[in-house]
Amino acid sequence: MEKLLSVAGVILNSSGDILLHQREEGVWEVFATYVQPGERLVEALDRRVKEYSGLTGVNFEFTGRYYDDPNRHPGRHCIPFLFKGVCDTTEIDSSSRWFKKEEVRELELALDNKQMLVDIQAI
Repeated sequence: MEKLLSVAGVILNSSGDILLHQREEGVWEVFATYVQPGERLVEALDRRVKEYSGLTGVNFEFTGRYYDDPNRHPGRHCIPFLFKGVCDTTEIDSSSRWFKKEEVRELELALDNKQMLVDIQAI
């Protein structure tokens, strides 16, 4: 069965900086993953954030937004539910990086990630 349900998370620090993860092809993205059987949405997001940044204990809240355009992801149809989280620490692993809002506006982001950031007024 094809996985459809996914989560995406925008992480901000107390200064309003945005944490992004760099994909293998060099493009930056918000944290996202498919939800595994038996996993709650936030558990899936916590798993991905820890895997890609080393962060734990991010307080995520559902933004009320989801993205169901069947063409949003080339080759796959997935429906991410968007969460927003706040983090107190700036200590992260090397595949992730904090960006100022102004920097993010100029970046090429994966998929519809820039729209996600605009939708929740992060940039």
